[in-house]
Amino acid sequence: HLASTRVFLKVLHDTFEQGKSDSDLLLPKRDLSKIFAQPVSHFLREHHANIVLNQRIKRIKPSSRGYTVYTKNSILDVSHVIVAASPARIQNMLTELPLLNPAIENTAEYVYQPIYTIYLQYPSHVQLSAPMLGLSDTMSQWVFDRGLLCGQHGLMAVIISAQGKHQTLTQEALALTVAKELHACFPQLEKPLWHKVIAEKRATFSCSVNLSRPAQMSPYPQLYLAGDYTYADYPATIEGAVRSGLNCAQLVLNS
Repeated sequence: HLASTRVFLKVLHDTFEQGKSDSDLLLPKRDLSKIFAQPVSHFLREHHANIVLNQRIKRIKPSSRGYTVYTKNSILDVSHVIVAASPARIQNMLTELPLLNPAIENTAEYVYQPIYTIYLQYPSHVQLSAPMLGLSDTMSQWVFDRGLLCGQHGLMAVIISAQGKHQTLTQEALALTVAKELHACFPQLEKPLWHKVIAEKRATFSCSVNLSRPAQMSPYPQLYLAGDYTYADYPATIEGAVRSGLNCAQLVLNS
């Protein structure tokens, strides 16, 4: 009752209306830093890029060359800027770019949805029939067998996305509820040895009906916005973030 059907239909179209392989589900066996960030960083350095880490951006202002970027410890003069930050983080960064105020004001109104991950450790010999399984009529939505995925034998990761009754429970009560649901679905799973609950309360923006989404090309020349919130065809997903980044890169090349 909250989600945009238009965006949902676009996702369905891209998944099922083109080639058969578009609906392939790829499950990473390593963490995403090793799959994406580290290879990209290596590629850029091989091509003489300068990568500066651990420098929080304080503000960005236009300059004669392009833009001046102020960090905690340095000042950078650059020709192009891609602001690849979450919508919740852009306001303080863009205070000296008043033409972006409408985008900042719109994103300031975003509502966010949580994602809970409940880790349950069972004896190392325990495993499921597949690395990822969906559940229905339960509080739990998805269960990942980390042993089948990445060698963490007996470790199950249960995902609960978006708002719901689970938010009213303590972490202890939630883990107990999830363990009971898993046991009902998979009798070989008995009492877990330990559990850990991680609640990301602002994990994704809520992709509601007619949500205002900023364009990637900003009112300022050679300054672009990247992130899943700028790719209006998709909800808050890695796919949307990647496509927005590719679009911004192409805009830089075209300029």
